[in-house]
Amino acid sequence: PQMYKVLKNWELATAKIKRLHVQHYRHVYDATFLVEKLSEGELFFEAPDKGRINIRGIEPKKPTSDRRDLKTGKPYTCEADTSEQWICDGKFIWQVDEKAKTITEMPLPKEVQGLKIMDTPMPFLFGMPVDQARQRYDLSFSPDRPDNRPEFEVWLDVKPRLPQDAANWSSAKVILDSRNYLPRFVKMIDPGGNLETVYQFGNAKINRWELPWQEDYKPPKVGYEKQALPVAANPNPNTCPSLIGLNAKNAAKVLEQAGYEVKWHRGEPA
Repeated sequence: PQMYKVLKNWELATAKIKRLHVQHYRHVYDATFLVEKLSEGELFFEAPDKGRINIRGIEPKKPTSDRRDLKTGKPYTCEADTSEQWICDGKFIWQVDEKAKTITEMPLPKEVQGLKIMDTPMPFLFGMPVDQARQRYDLSFSPDRPDNRPEFEVWLDVKPRLPQDAANWSSAKVILDSRNYLPRFVKMIDPGGNLETVYQFGNAKINRWELPWQEDYKPPKVGYEKQALPVAANPNPNTCPSLIGLNAKNAAKVLEQAGYEVKWHRGEPA
């Protein structure tokens, strides 16, 4: 009952948001190469399906991170992340690479346009209908929440139930602000378990902002090379998630999280 109340309040509160502007800081921890990448930026949203996220790499103040490798104790190296933009006008998504000066255009299938945009892999920004949230995620109150945190913080541990989510992330921690039910903190682990992406959100402006440019949900027109990708197929919950680049152990985890039963058979020597 307590979780149901949180999900329902999340759904109702965010349904009232017609426009949103929020600042964010992002840390990406790569356990394979022992690197922490730093960035900051803004996120803009206009109901029902327009959005823009600006990401700017931050030059680190010190060469090494506080994060250390669990096996060797070696500290991670700090570096600025890639500066980029993601823009959606409801019919197309554009990825703008500021360093390469390229724009990749990806058309959205009609099945996920409009209010269906919440079915795409960008989770946790807004609450969705309770039944849909329970179908899509395995949610629990996080035992990691310290006793000295403010009462308005709601800490959730989340695991994906559907293959299209499990192909992008294996687990997440979300800290909600129960005063407006926007996330204050989101940590997502990739399916292989080697990449951790952490967002910290702040300075939210709800239903009271204007963007400083006219074409706020369109990519730049001058100085970039543009390439278009074909329209993606409608996500099918019965399809197998991608296992490309994963070792056998991590591939099995992704399959199990997607609802498959994994059995091992000894094969011929490679």
